[in-house]
Amino acid sequence: MNPRILLVLCKQEYERRRVLKDALAAAPRPIEVSDATTSEEAQAKAKAERYDLIVAGYWLAGGPRKPVQPGGGLAFCEEVRARYKTPLLLVLPEAPIEGIVARCIAQLPEIAWTISGPDLAEQLIGIVLGAPSHAPLNIEIHTTPDEQWRYRLHGVAYPKGGDGPLELNPQFLDMARSLSRSIPAFGEDWYTEFERLGCNLKDALYSQRNQKFRRQLDVGLSRSNGIENTRVTFVVEDSNYDLALEAVQPPASPPVPWMVRAPLFRKVAGAPAASAEPFREEKPLKVLVVCADTSGYVNSRVDSKGRALKYKYPEFVRLECEIVQRLFSRRGQVHVVERLPAESPGAVDAGELKRRLEARWDIIHIAGHASYSARENRGYLVIGPPASRSSWISPTSRLSCAGPGCST
Repeated sequence: MNPRILLVLCKQEYERRRVLKDALAAAPRPIEVSDATTSEEAQAKAKAERYDLIVAGYWLAGGPRKPVQPGGGLAFCEEVRARYKTPLLLVLPEAPIEGIVARCIAQLPEIAWTISGPDLAEQLIGIVLGAPSHAPLNIEIHTTPDEQWRYRLHGVAYPKGGDGPLELNPQFLDMARSLSRSIPAFGEDWYTEFERLGCNLKDALYSQRNQKFRRQLDVGLSRSNGIENTRVTFVVEDSNYDLALEAVQPPASPPVPWMVRAPLFRKVAGAPAASAEPFREEKPLKVLVVCADTSGYVNSRVDSKGRALKYKYPEFVRLECEIVQRLFSRRGQVHVVERLPAESPGAVDAGELKRRLEARWDIIHIAGHASYSARENRGYLVIGPPASRSSWISPTSRLSCAGPGCST
């Protein structure tokens, strides 16, 4: 069966509709194209027929007797997304407003967006015919022992590369470290501070002081076709480990961390490099998923007043483990460690966990509570039976974040 596209463009965009139809008709493989000029007409077609891709213009009328409005295409996509999982592409006339992209990303699955240009038909053909994705861009930002910051861009998308110094104000870095350390104290409001930190980091990295970096980054992003085709690695000295660099936001994007949209790693200089090779090799993966309710008091961890720390119930542990299990189940063997009965997540026995960790795994995903103590230079995984919560100490490992999502 030939792939099918529904073009939803207002009547005033007749020239774009004609150009797109002509280009799609000349695709390497046959593509069936249907079109609509209002939201009402398009919704009726989406209900009656199956499409591999629905493309909507930003300007669209609700019905035949209604005016064409900016954002009409976005409203249409949101209405379709509430009913169907069909891939959606919103075509914007110019650089997107942050609020528009934020609404696109908020949908599940996301509403993809692009800026109108001469390669729009090529993008549509690539989506429905499964053309290879754009080349990735690797972004490395590192510090030196004397507190200097540098960057390097490289990869197929940027063959000549780009590198240079970064200027970050020492007072800003002190503030950012302090904010990073204080985030856990905000409890349920932690994301507000995390978002503020990410915005500040973005402003500092892309400031007037770092024009060369911003210019080269923009070129690399355009060649790789956006944030989703990037890979970011922060390599920092021990003195900068407290900086929650995972909060950083990409340029010209909605206020979501970069790691939510593409892989991002942070490691201490001298530690083994983070690698995505297990995802690239076509071999069976051996995956360990630890699903644990580690809520309650932990006697071996105390606050500044000597009181045992209390960890809240991790409400999304079960869902997280199920998502990870489904993700890797088609690539290899997935082992899940959890307390029975399976209806609810439970405490993981320390001895059992240590025994499992001694085996060889390609990937280990632990869903529960973990923390790092800069004062003790130790990482903690909170485990143990509900009656006597304790913590398992890893004296040599650091805890890091890799997006999309976090892992230890």
